Amino acid sequence: MLKKSTLLSALCNFQRMFGFNQLIAEPTRVCTQSRSILDLVLVTETDKISQSGVIDVGISDHMMIYCTRKVTKHIFNKHNTVQTRSTKSYNSTNFVSSLNEVDWSAVINCTNTDDAWFKFKENFMNVLDKHAPLKEIRIKQRSKPWMTSELIGLIKQRDKYISSFKQTNKQTDHDQYLVLRNKVRYMKDKAKSFYFVNTINQNRNQPKKLWSILNDLGTKSKCKTKCSRIGLLINNVLCFDKSKVADHFNTFFTTVADSLVAKLPLPSGRFGIAHITNFYRTRNVAENSFGLSMVSEEHMYEILKSVSPHKATGLDHLPAKFLKDGASAIVVPLTHIINLSISTGVIPDDLKMARVVPIHKKDSKNVARNYRPVSILSTVSKIFERCL
Repeated sequence: MLKKSTLLSALCNFQRMFGFNQLIAEPTRVCTQSRSILDLVLVTETDKISQSGVIDVGISDHMMIYCTRKVTKHIFNKHNTVQTRSTKSYNSTNFVSSLNEVDWSAVINCTNTDDAWFKFKENFMNVLDKHAPLKEIRIKQRSKPWMTSELIGLIKQRDKYISSFKQTNKQTDHDQYLVLRNKVRYMKDKAKSFYFVNTINQNRNQPKKLWSILNDLGTKSKCKTKCSRIGLLINNVLCFDKSKVADHFNTFFTTVADSLVAKLPLPSGRFGIAHITNFYRTRNVAENSFGLSMVSEEHMYEILKSVSPHKATGLDHLPAKFLKDGASAIVVPLTHIINLSISTGVIPDDLKMARVVPIHKKDSKNVARNYRPVSILSTVSKIFERCL
């Protein structure tokens, strides 16, 4: 395979398709008429391999190949966890009382938008940490809703008898295992059927819940790809490196608009700057006449109370639920911040950032243009938008 051939091209295409790198560069089978690389080591991340090569041995006509993986220390038996707010002892009335005790004068007297925002956020987070502290919870694999305690008990008995049979080789244990195995299959199918028939009948008039049930049944038409598993073609090479994929998405999403505009024909005189200026001038619209009115505390309070508590939390880490609960206590400092932003023309930098998630649209999942960006915005930035 040292010479170019259709098989070599097919292998190279296969490697590129799945992001593999071939480490063996020396022939692994040498004879009087040919020298071929028949034994391969394929890896996706070469930086985790310290060395590789071929060892000359006379056991067979194939040489021994090897690779050494870099040793990394892992924490074994550690469960996957996520951080969330503990609401076990949370009480909205006590939370509001603590917010009312906060001295917001440092925020209200501040004339710098960014400073006012960070002082507000610091005070709010200090109170929130006392009433709903962050905690790590273990991500458990959810049992199927049709799995009953009786069925789980039968499964444990079945596994107990097959384990006993492997140790003792008793025919009675094996017979009992077969009986329990068949009983588990029958009861599982019956419970699953009963669950879906009941839940579908109960949610016939609720399309959202009905489709959620059908998705669990296995009728989902689209398979969502997790962001951490996306592989993109970067310079004609399939890359799975998370940082490189993120940078490539960032470059594409931030330049795609300019690329599309560049393909448009040049604007005619009808849509030029002079035409637009004359259009508004004939309608007595003066330059720099656009302005934003200040926001009242009543309007801010209405918007805070209308916020959905189920909205995703942005990069500012302020959950919508607690902003809504504390609306009466934080309406004054938040109103000051937005009015300060309007008067100075400055939006806090914290509210300009968003977590962008790429969502696959169609065609190949290895091409950036086949994804669309979805931004997880700060809840407070959405409140500001509604106020304006």
